[in-house]
Amino acid sequence: MIAAIGCFAASEVAPEADLGLFEAAKQRMDIDMLETGNLTLVQALTLISNYIQKRNRPNSGYVYMALAKRMAWGLALHKEYPAWRDQPFRLELRRRIWWCLYIFDVGAIITFSRPLDMPAYGIEIGLPLNISDSDLTSSTKRCPAESPSTTLYTHVRCQSSFHLATNDIYQKLISVIPTAQEMLHLDQVHLQKWLAGLPNYFAEATPQPPRYRLCHAILHWRWRNFRILMLRPYLMRRFMRYRHDASEGTSSGNLDPAEETAFTLCLDTARDIIESIANFWRIISLRNDSRSTSAPTWRDQILVALETISDMSRLNPAAARCYAAVTKLCGAYLAMDVNQWESPTNESPQTQMNTLYSYMFGPISDHQLFDMQDLQMQQEPNFMDFMGQLGAP
Repeated sequence: MIAAIGCFAASEVAPEADLGLFEAAKQRMDIDMLETGNLTLVQALTLISNYIQKRNRPNSGYVYMALAKRMAWGLALHKEYPAWRDQPFRLELRRRIWWCLYIFDVGAIITFSRPLDMPAYGIEIGLPLNISDSDLTSSTKRCPAESPSTTLYTHVRCQSSFHLATNDIYQKLISVIPTAQEMLHLDQVHLQKWLAGLPNYFAEATPQPPRYRLCHAILHWRWRNFRILMLRPYLMRRFMRYRHDASEGTSSGNLDPAEETAFTLCLDTARDIIESIANFWRIISLRNDSRSTSAPTWRDQILVALETISDMSRLNPAAARCYAAVTKLCGAYLAMDVNQWESPTNESPQTQMNTLYSYMFGPISDHQLFDMQDLQMQQEPNFMDFMGQLGAP
């Protein structure tokens, strides 16, 4: 599985070679293995889950992760017994495996808007130590002091603490969406508190050694992406009110100050991500408010995103589909001369989100990409309830 993932991630030629490695890994497994779990199998199942998610089979990945997680619980990986303090290498190995599994699991759950099933209580194992591998071996008798600089395990620690800090926010997002004021408060006391607590050597502005630059960047993309998920309902509320007022020839008056703040913060956060990676959120803004004074800026950000996605497509075939989705949605608003743009779209925000979700939450074939019902939205009744409230002034 390590070879399959490495082949998928690194190969510039023969992009299907990883499938043969994956099949070889599956052939080495049998159902009897599940009755006698071990740490190696927990890791293998976790890697399989992540790999086939990358291969656009999220439901299969969900099942493999469930197997890995239940096996980990059966092996008591979530526990830390005092007697193991005398075996620091064994204890640290268990910590690393558990928290890597935790990151893969919660990350996929958030990506596909599924309910958390990792318990909030009863997880007693500590985070991995921030140490170099050379500082801890099987012969080490005492835990070494932690390093004051980035190590291989810094990202695992920081992303684990991120999910621990924000899981309560996610639970609210998939149940009853709070008011904008409540959500901004959650951002302040959970997300921003976590961000302020990052070690100085892994802060966003701190240069990283080459081998750690990617994981460092991903962490800071991740928390911004999570903030967009937190604030997107208030952005959608803004556009729904704008549409209602335009159709009725009326004005709903000034927005609630908290909603105005949430709206601005959502767009600002999306801008920050787009400057680093290809992010699709501005598509919604451009299509619905193409007469905004900010629209040319949104257009430029989408063009930057498309350039990035195009470069990625030679390494990852899924990037080409993402490129097609973006250009399908907003191609009418990418001309340099804004006078050539179409009027704001008459398509409802829900339908636009359907198209995006149908890409994100496959597996689907290319010809289905823009012609399917949004199964994901049907699984988010709280979001639809929220949207249903927006037709009123």
